[in-house]
This record gives sequence, structure tokens and C-alpha cells, in this order.
Amino acid sequence: LPTDLAEERLTKLLAPGLGCSSLEEYLQPFDIICGVLQTKDALARAAYELAIDCAAENIWYLEVRFAPQRHIHAELSGLEVIRAVDAGLRVVPVRTGIVQAAAGGTLRLLRPLFAAGLGGPVAGGNQWLSWIGLDDLVDVYYRALYDDRLSGPVNAVGPEPVRNSEYTRELARVLHRPAVLPVPSLGPRLLLGEQGARELAEASQRVVPSKLLAVGHRFRHPDVGDALAHQLGKG
Repeated sequence: LPTDLAEERLTKLLAPGLGCSSLEEYLQPFDIICGVLQTKDALARAAYELAIDCAAENIWYLEVRFAPQRHIHAELSGLEVIRAVDAGLRVVPVRTGIVQAAAGGTLRLLRPLFAAGLGGPVAGGNQWLSWIGLDDLVDVYYRALYDDRLSGPVNAVGPEPVRNSEYTRELARVLHRPAVLPVPSLGPRLLLGEQGARELAEASQRVVPSKLLAVGHRFRHPDVGDALAHQLGKG
């Protein structure tokens, strides 16, 4: 295709119009599209993007219909075409929440602060925290590899998101320290930087692992207090 086509002209080339005078004219755009879908990688990528687009529209069930024979040639069999499309639909991007790990992430930074009795709710404490323990995160990646019931984006978060105030209370309890002093917005910025504070400490996202729960996934530490105790060697 020429690279200088206007969007309107490109749409006419790639999308069948309503006023087609014959079946041959209606099928012409498909010849262009199929022309670039003649390798395993191209077919898998197209299937993957279809799944992502549908997930963005909150579509839970998708029946994909296509004509494998239009992609068969000397180097690609019908079975290879079907397997390539299936591989693309089975791509499982893992959307990871705030990982709780003693050796890294926000917990490593917060631990000495709370251990010194200087921890407390951040920015009012009302923001939601969608967290996950490190062990559970590994389990999610493992399931994404073997469980063919999963496809498209999967939320790798614990089943019980909490507000910052509850997270603060549980971390203080695990460390046997008070946490009554509210932390001003300057504190997270000193520890995490401007972007880190905005995206990790002050952001409010209430995310649930709907797809994981639908396939019966069991979390080792569904409770934030238990997860923190395990990571900090207190459980």
C-alpha cells in the first residue's frame, strides 16, 4: 500500500462499502488484508490485537471466524494457520498490581519508615491499593502459561483490594509499631520520586482479578495482613 494515503482513502481500500455492486467488488478489500497475513507471526499478532480490542470493550466471550484457506501457501499449511491464530488468542498479558516483596518495591522502602514508628496514612488514606504478594504473582504467571482457559489481559492482583489506611494499619500491626501520624505528600516523593509517588503511593485503583477467580484460582495470601506477615517473616 502507498504510505501517503489519506485516512478516508485508506478506509475505502480496506473496508467493504455498503454500495458494492458484486461479491467480487465486496471481497477486494479482503485481498489486501490477507496479503499481509501470510506468516505465523502476522496471524498471531492480528489475533492478539483482536483479543486486546475486545477486552477493552469488556467482551468476555469471543468466537473468531476466519477462512484459513486464504492464508495457505507453499510455506504455511492449514493446520499451521489455525495454530498461529490460536497462539495469538492465547497471549495473556499480565497486568500487575502493587507487588508486596520484602526485598524490593514499595514495601522495601516503607519497612524502615514504619519500623521507626514514622509510618502512617498517605494523602488522607482513602485511595484504593490493588496489591499482590510476590508468591501469588509467580503463581499467576505460571497459570497463564498452562491454563488455556485464560486469554487476553489478566489482572494480577489480590482478591481483596484495600484502602491505604487499612494497608497502613496492617503493616504497622505486623511490625508492632504505631501508625497514627499522617504522612504528607512530600514523604512519598522523597522515597519514590515524583512519578513513583503519583503512580504508586497516591494513585487510587480498585482492581479485582475477575478472570482468575472465574477459573477457580486460589491465592496463597488473599488477605493483605497475611501477605505482609509472610513477606516480612512474621507469619
